[in-house]
Amino acid sequence: MAHKHFEFGPFRLDAAEHLLLREGQPVQLPPKAFEMLLLLVENGGHVLQKSALMAALWPDSFVEESNLTQNVFLLRKALGEDQGGHQYVKTIPRVGYRFIAPVREILIEGDAVVVESHSRERIVVKEEIVEREEETGADLNHAPGVTGKAGSYPRRWNMPLAASAGLILVLGIGAFSYHSLAQRRMRTAKIAEIHSLAVLPFDTVDEESKARYLGVGIADALITQLGHLNQISVRPASAVQKYEGSDYDPALVGRELSVNAVLDGRIQKTGTRLLVKAQLFSTRDNTLLWSKTFEENYADIFSIQDEIAEQVAGEIATAKGEHSKSLLAKQHPRNIDAYEAYLKGRYFWNKRTATGGRKAVEYFKQSIEIDPSFAPGYAGLADCHMLYFSEASDLLLALPTFDFLVAKAIELDDSLAEPHAAFAYYKSAVGWDWSGAEKEFERAITLNPNYVTGRHWHAYNLISMGRSAEAIAEIERARQIDPVSLIINTDVGHTITLRGKTIRHWQPCRRPSRWTRISVLRESGSVRCTPGREDTKKRSQNFKGQ
Repeated sequence: MAHKHFEFGPFRLDAAEHLLLREGQPVQLPPKAFEMLLLLVENGGHVLQKSALMAALWPDSFVEESNLTQNVFLLRKALGEDQGGHQYVKTIPRVGYRFIAPVREILIEGDAVVVESHSRERIVVKEEIVEREEETGADLNHAPGVTGKAGSYPRRWNMPLAASAGLILVLGIGAFSYHSLAQRRMRTAKIAEIHSLAVLPFDTVDEESKARYLGVGIADALITQLGHLNQISVRPASAVQKYEGSDYDPALVGRELSVNAVLDGRIQKTGTRLLVKAQLFSTRDNTLLWSKTFEENYADIFSIQDEIAEQVAGEIATAKGEHSKSLLAKQHPRNIDAYEAYLKGRYFWNKRTATGGRKAVEYFKQSIEIDPSFAPGYAGLADCHMLYFSEASDLLLALPTFDFLVAKAIELDDSLAEPHAAFAYYKSAVGWDWSGAEKEFERAITLNPNYVTGRHWHAYNLISMGRSAEAIAEIERARQIDPVSLIINTDVGHTITLRGKTIRHWQPCRRPSRWTRISVLRESGSVRCTPGREDTKKRSQNFKGQ
């Protein structure tokens, strides 16, 4: 029989034998991953849409798109692409996948006549039917329920056949139940391992730019709500902003952000209806740990956010054997338009650009004009005062003062961590009221233990109070929450320097920066992050020699 083989790189794919070889050695692949590889290779150079792949791999079943992602992950791992370099399977964001490596098709001739794949499939099916007829002694063309005739089976066979069928059914149900139980236990064990989580911007199916802020806004709200959990670290919005609109591998995100799990989702807004699908993945092997789809009126977006946060928190707490902590927001906006303007403001605030700052001010201002009792709008403007004053001073000077804004936000909603932290910073840096600032910082951290900016500023207030050991512990906690933040990694070194222990802590401070180097400057005695300096080691040695 003729066999069709495909060669690419060091691999040979034998379609007939369902075999993948690497330099002659078998490579283990699950059946669906193999089928996907065969489809991609047979259509090399062409994009296969996700919908087409799912229809081909699961023709008679409704499956989640995460099943496709999982098989792509397994396929890339088998091909040696698990380090992020995709030389075989390329993702086409929001569309599908393309096999990009050169492929050689080889036909190995045997003695038999070549049979096309679709004919071969029909032969296999026919053989199975014939074998079944021989085993049962039945004529399937005259089976009961087909022609309505009785007596196709001898009467003495009816009871044994029924008993056998019942036994097979019971065994099948038992095997399925055992498999399902084993899967649940494995999933629970993986959820129990979650100690850190990244909530990525949700993908928006609506291509209109006006809907893009929704994906970032929902993620930002979930980060805030899940940040109340003490048992896990939740990465801040600033750490995940770069993944907006990109097609990513959860395992790669896990390595980049040092997290055990990723929560993402998709949003579709149609008129007044909102469809949201949320998924929780393990970053160790891309296993889908939890998934659910929600559909509500757009005005009920808050209930969707609450339910996602509650269910994810509940899954984590249950897996860890703890009581689930209620994460429901104490207050929801009364006006959906004010909240929408606020989401747009946060979307631009997180961009950390001059243009983004000006747009953020405009949208936050719009939110409190729509609803003067909307506390997050005041908190957002206060944040703009601190971060974007130089870029948007003409806009901000026309607004109430910073201290009024934070006081108003706290008055309207005392459960928000952000204005408490901002008020604390104001008291510490402007009023030199370090004791008063300490109370506000403690309140902010109690409300949201994962609010990284609050912990970052708190470290400097502790330094001002002469509590340097606590300051170092606090800035280290901030780095645990956001290990990729350049400014926090810089200030870890700065905080340690202020205590006089620069050299002993120099290596830990240097470790997380892939794109920078920590430079110990002899002239100023400070620790500073600088891009790609080659003389770092020499400078540090000179400093040690003092």
